[in-house]
Amino acid sequence: MEQDAEAEFSLSNLIIHSNSEDPKSPNAILKPQKQITAIDFIPKANFELMWDKNNWNGKYLIHAESYWKLTWDIFILFSLILQGIYVPFAISFDVASAGFLIYYDFIVSLAFIVDIIFNFNTGFFKRGILIMNRKLIAWNYLKTWFILDILSSFPYSWIIQGGIFQNDTVNNTLSATRLLRTFRIPRFIKILRLIKFAKIKLFLVKIEDNIFNDYLIQVFHFFRFIIVIFTIAHWLACLWHYTGVSQGLSASNTWVNLYEEKDVKTPTKGEMYVTSLYWAITTLLTIGYGDIHAQTTPEKIVAMISMVFASAFYGFALGSIHEFVERTTLKERKHRESIIAMTNHMRRKRIPKELQFKVRNYLEYVYENQKNINIREDEILNLLSEPLKDEITAYIHYPAIKSCPIFMKYLSLEALSIVLKNLREETYAPDDEIFSEGEKNRTIYIIIEGSIFIYYKQFKTHLADLRKGDYFGEIGFFAGHPRTASAHCAGFADLLSLKFEDAYNSLYKDTKSQEVLMLIQSACRREDYSEIGVSCYICQNTGHVATKCSFLSPHNDQAKKQWLAKNFKGLKKINPHDPSMPKLCRKSRVVKRRIEANNILGIKRTPEEMYKNDDVLRRKVSHYLNISKPPISVSTTLSEASLKQDTVFEIPTLYRYSMILPDTLSDEDEDKKEE
Repeated sequence: MEQDAEAEFSLSNLIIHSNSEDPKSPNAILKPQKQITAIDFIPKANFELMWDKNNWNGKYLIHAESYWKLTWDIFILFSLILQGIYVPFAISFDVASAGFLIYYDFIVSLAFIVDIIFNFNTGFFKRGILIMNRKLIAWNYLKTWFILDILSSFPYSWIIQGGIFQNDTVNNTLSATRLLRTFRIPRFIKILRLIKFAKIKLFLVKIEDNIFNDYLIQVFHFFRFIIVIFTIAHWLACLWHYTGVSQGLSASNTWVNLYEEKDVKTPTKGEMYVTSLYWAITTLLTIGYGDIHAQTTPEKIVAMISMVFASAFYGFALGSIHEFVERTTLKERKHRESIIAMTNHMRRKRIPKELQFKVRNYLEYVYENQKNINIREDEILNLLSEPLKDEITAYIHYPAIKSCPIFMKYLSLEALSIVLKNLREETYAPDDEIFSEGEKNRTIYIIIEGSIFIYYKQFKTHLADLRKGDYFGEIGFFAGHPRTASAHCAGFADLLSLKFEDAYNSLYKDTKSQEVLMLIQSACRREDYSEIGVSCYICQNTGHVATKCSFLSPHNDQAKKQWLAKNFKGLKKINPHDPSMPKLCRKSRVVKRRIEANNILGIKRTPEEMYKNDDVLRRKVSHYLNISKPPISVSTTLSEASLKQDTVFEIPTLYRYSMILPDTLSDEDEDKKEE
C-alpha cells in the first residue's frame, strides 16, 4: 500500500507551496531553492572580496593584485631597463644632458617619485591576508624598500644643475654647483638610480604570475635571459672603455690610445662602443681573441675581474640555456616516446591500422590539450587545503553545472558544492560510443568541448546534435531506466560525468537532499519527466521522450498532414478520374517503320511470305535451307475478311536469318543514301 501511495504521488504537486506548510512535509522538501548566482556560489570569485574589511582604513588605496598596479609596474620595469643602458653609457662616453635627454631625465625622475607615492598607498599581503590600512602600509614600506627607492629617485641633477631644464655647459653663478661640476659629480650621481635594480626581480615575478600560457612563459624567460646577457655585456663594455679613457695623460699606452693610433681618423663614440662591446662579449664567452687586450695596470685589474666573473657567467648561461631547452622539449619527448611505445605494442598484437590510427589521434589530442599544463590537475589540487580545493573545484565546474536546471533548482548551495566534487572529466575520440540503447548506466554527461549526436541504433534514426553546454543521459541518471537512445561522438569531445550513486552517497549528511533525489527518481520511473526538464527531440515538448512521441504514430493523421504540407508545399493535388480535369496524360510514343524484312525481327515466316513477289529469290532461299519439301504455293492475295478473322495457315515456318537480305534497301541504307 505504501508503494502504491508513493507511485500515485505527483511531483508537480510538490512544488506548490504555502506559508503554512510544515518544513518537514514533502512539499517543503522539493521547494525550489533561491536562484544561485556566481557570486553566491563562489563567494571569493572576485578578488575585491578577499580582504578583511576590518583592515580597510583610508581612501584611494590601491589593491596589490590590481591590473592597474601591474601596468604601472611594467612601466617602471621598462624605465629601469632603459636607465640600466643609458646611465653607464653616459658616464663612460661623457654624454652631455642636452636636448631630448633633459626631458628624458625629468620624466624618469618624476616617474620614480610617483612610484614612491603609489607604494605608500598600495596594500600588501601578510600571512595570506590583504592589509589595506594606510598606517600599516606606510610602516611596512618604510621598513622594506623606501630607502632604496628614495636614493634611486631623488632628483640630484635638478639641485646640482640649479634647475630642471638646464644644460651641463650653462654657466652657473653658484660656486658650490660649479665645484661639483668640476669633479663631474652629477654624472656619477646617476649611478644611484641603478640601486632600484634590486627590485627588478619582484617586477619580473609579478609579471610571470599573471601569464597564464606556458608558451608565453617560455618566451618571457627567453627574452629575460637575452636582456640579462646584454645588460651585463653592456655594463662590462662601458667599464672597459671608461678604464681606458679615465687615465688621462698619465698613461699614453692605454688600449684606447693604441686603438686610435691604428686608425687614420679619430673613431666616433659609436665605433668605440662597438669595440668595447666586442671585447666584453669575447671575454664573457671565454673566447678572447687577443686583438684587444689590457695594457696598463688598471686595465689588467679590470680584465682579471672580468675573466673571473665571466667563468661564473658562462656556467650560468649554459645552465639557463639547458633549462630552457629541457623545459620546452621534455614533455614533447615523453609524448613521442609514449607514441612509439604504443605503436610498437599495437603492431606486436597485430592491431588493425584503422584502430592504430584512431589511438594515435586520441593521444595527440590529449597531448595538445595538456601540453600547456606542467603538472596534472589532481596533483595541483593535492597541494591545497580542503577549503581551497573545494573553491577551485566549484569555480571550475560551476559554468557547466549551471546548465542543468534540476540541480540548480532543487539542491541547496551546500549540497551543490558537495555534488560538484564528484564530477569527473572524460575525453572521447571520434566515433566513440558513450552509451547505447538498452544499456543500464546511471550517469549524466555535460559537454565541455566537442559535439555529440543522439540516435536510434535500431532504426538508424538521427535525433539531435548536442554542443558545448548541453547535457544528456538525465533519464538514466534519475530513473535508472535502460538507455532509450545511443550517444555517439562526432569528433573529439571533453565531457563531465556524474554518477547517481556518487552524488547520493556524498550527501549522506544532508538527508533532505537525498530525499529530493529519491522523489525525483520516483517521478521519473513513472515516466513523468517534466520536472527534470526533459524535452522530446522530435516535437520539442517536455514530459516525454522521442520513443513515446505521438507525433510519429502511424495512426496520427495530423502528423501525416503536417509532413505532406511541409514536403509538398506549393504543389496542387488533382484527381485523375475527374472528367472535368483536362487530359494531362502524355500520348504513347509511335515509331513508324517500313514493313520490310530488316525491320521485322524474330517472327516465324515462310520464304513464300517473305518474298512473295520474287520467285527467284524464294527458290534460292529454299535451296539454301535444304528444304526437301517443295514450297507450297500461297495465294499472293488475301481477302480482308480472312485477315480480320485471324485465319491461321498451316504452313511450315522458317526463321529469318540476318545473312539473307532482301533486294530492297534498309532504313540505314536509305539514310546513308539521303546523306
